Amino acid sequence: MDVRTFPFDSHKCLQRYTSYSYHGGHLYLHATTDNAALEDVLVRNGVWSLSSFKVEEVVNYYTCCPFPYVEVHYTLNIKRQPWFYIVNIGIPTLLLTCAALAVFLLHPGSGEKISFSVSNVLALVVFQQLLSTSMPPTGDQTPIIGKSTAAHLCVTPEGCIPPSLVTQTDKDECMT
Repeated sequence: MDVRTFPFDSHKCLQRYTSYSYHGGHLYLHATTDNAALEDVLVRNGVWSLSSFKVEEVVNYYTCCPFPYVEVHYTLNIKRQPWFYIVNIGIPTLLLTCAALAVFLLHPGSGEKISFSVSNVLALVVFQQLLSTSMPPTGDQTPIIGKSTAAHLCVTPEGCIPPSLVTQTDKDECMT
């Protein structure tokens, strides 16, 4: 499963139905392409939507048997609905990033600048932990949204380093 573009991913599901015990003389599988029947069977949910549906009926003749063996192939193309992830992951990540950038607007002599920056880092770490539970578990690829929050996690602490240096410099100048 390719989850690099999560939550904007789509997948192709192939299903094959056949009988290896009974040949076409005893069992005939018939592919239905009736969209009304599909709508009755398809259970809608908020995670996936069916983008295309293809049915193919394949008749095979083998050298061992004079009767045909029928296979029905279904190809479902499904697309993930991204709005849940945009609202619950994308917008909070954007807001945390804006808060991290707001650290640079505070006065360097303010003692709140460092605590605000540290609070942002902690909030982003907690958010990263929550995010990891909602992403598909796979070790092969890292989704774009995971890379984005990891980059934010690396950049946000940098808002804490300059104020610390300025505060330390101001303190050293006041002592002399």
